[in-house]
Amino acid sequence: MRRKPPPPVGGRPSPALSLEDAKEQAVATLSEYFAQDHLQLDQFEQMVDAVQRAETSAEIRAALEVLPGARSSVPASPASQRPAPTSPEAALSATAAVRPSDQAVAVFGEAKREGAWTPAEDTKAIAVMGSVVLDLREARLATREISVFALSFFGSVEIVVPPGLDVECGVSAVFGGVEHKPPEPPQPPFGPERPCVRVRGISVFGSVEVHYRYPGESKREAKRRTRLEKRQRRRRGR
Repeated sequence: MRRKPPPPVGGRPSPALSLEDAKEQAVATLSEYFAQDHLQLDQFEQMVDAVQRAETSAEIRAALEVLPGARSSVPASPASQRPAPTSPEAALSATAAVRPSDQAVAVFGEAKREGAWTPAEDTKAIAVMGSVVLDLREARLATREISVFALSFFGSVEIVVPPGLDVECGVSAVFGGVEHKPPEPPQPPFGPERPCVRVRGISVFGSVEVHYRYPGESKREAKRRTRLEKRQRRRRGR
């Protein structure tokens, strides 16, 4: 299997960004390289550590210089080249369209996607000493297949889905944890008429979890409902 070519390092920090935003953007770039097997695990760990220790944007850029295709600098975009604000009608139509990709990045913090939102076809959930929550219970699924790449590095990624939504989990763990317990009774095999969420990625000293809950249902309520349903199935089986 041929590896993809290295992604462009266009996401390297710009001088116009704040230090924290530059670190978050740099970690997202490193995660992209790691996800495409252009960085080994120890290289990824060392470079993320160097980015987090950086005290200036110049130090962050220096930490990324060893990446394939890295440039010496990325100039900030002048205000005259920034896109003009779109009209409400244009913004509404753009929101209705399915984005090809999206990313939720949490570095020493928390990132959430919840409520009535429209997931992209391909989403990267990256938690570096932070937490990411992708709540799909009220999401508008505009495409039948959603791909999620979850990377947990001393952090946690939680994906919440409603019962009945197909989830295929292929996440690896390196001194970390992966939890995916499909609801009972088992769902029928995947079919072209049913939406599916395919989760892949890696958990390094962290956790990636997939939970099934109804909209508005808490973790405690979901556990109580699961126990009750199991008890009722046992009674019917007698």
